Amino acid sequence: MRDATVQSPEKPTARNLILEFAATFVCSAAVIFIAVRFDFLKLVMTVFKRYGALEMEAFITGSLFFVTALTVFSVRRLLAFRKVNAVLVKRNAELEKAMIEIKELRGLIPICSVCKKIRDDEDSWHQIEAYIESHSHAEFTHGICPECMRMLYPGFVVYKNAR
Repeated sequence: MRDATVQSPEKPTARNLILEFAATFVCSAAVIFIAVRFDFLKLVMTVFKRYGALEMEAFITGSLFFVTALTVFSVRRLLAFRKVNAVLVKRNAELEKAMIEIKELRGLIPICSVCKKIRDDEDSWHQIEAYIESHSHAEFTHGICPECMRMLYPGFVVYKNAR
């Protein structure tokens, strides 16, 4: 049986993804606020005018690289989440199947009042031990109770507290 506590090394949860999204949103909002507050575009243009060696294409290329890297990171996290979710769905289905297969005696059990055999759904009669073992996880061991001992073996004396 598998140990339920074993976890994969990286197991993103929906809560973690939501927290990451919220953190990314807050950071993006802060960057936009700072850019607007300090007129970032004007500062960038001033730097480009002052230092002609820096080209606008390098800035745009760097920005595109950064956006692409963030997109790849986000897609990888989403795919990892979907993979773990698929595993969890599969395990859930296995658990539901196992719950269905659990053997448990319930309801009325038709039993012969003379020989104590039990009738199954197909009208076959079985020894009580065989029926219970096939419909539960119980196993039987046999002995003789004191009343049957006196009835079957009247000359044999059973002492209740004998050692």
